[in-house]
Amino acid sequence: LAGLATPAASLDEDKLASGNNAFAFNLLSALAKERPGQNIFISPYSVSAALQIVSNGAEGETKKEMGDVLGTGSLSAKDASIGFQQLTASLKQASSNATLSIANAIWFSPHIQLNPEFVSLSQDYYGANVSSLDFTDPRASGIVNRWVSENTRGKIDKIIEGPLSGMTGAFIANAIYFKGTWERKF
Repeated sequence: LAGLATPAASLDEDKLASGNNAFAFNLLSALAKERPGQNIFISPYSVSAALQIVSNGAEGETKKEMGDVLGTGSLSAKDASIGFQQLTASLKQASSNATLSIANAIWFSPHIQLNPEFVSLSQDYYGANVSSLDFTDPRASGIVNRWVSENTRGKIDKIIEGPLSGMTGAFIANAIYFKGTWERKF
């Protein structure tokens, strides 16, 4: 993500990009320690997007700890969300020789009332589809898996095996589809 900010980039976007870069390298380092000598393929952007959405719904010590891990502790939820929206736009503009699709979704139990500000931030800045889902319905896993498959153009067809727990309060997902050519082949 480094170097994607333009001269007109906002201070929030710069702070978010810096935090995302640090988060990405910390995540990769932790995963590499768990799997020494193995190839690792992850999307730190996806992990960061989902955690940023979760952070917008957190409070107190949890919010502080998430801000520390994500490198966004100095930003308000709205400023971090605006920065994330700008960063996403920068990523899409920078991929001129590639196809890049990014999607977010939140499913929540019908018994839960989501904070309207959380819903607004999730929809307005992360483009998240927010909808109620009865997690006790045996079809719930299929609904989530179908969304993932559609948003990864069939590259990932399943992220949930079996039924979801009736104890599930909410489920947040990020999906990225990227297809491009190497600028310089190696």
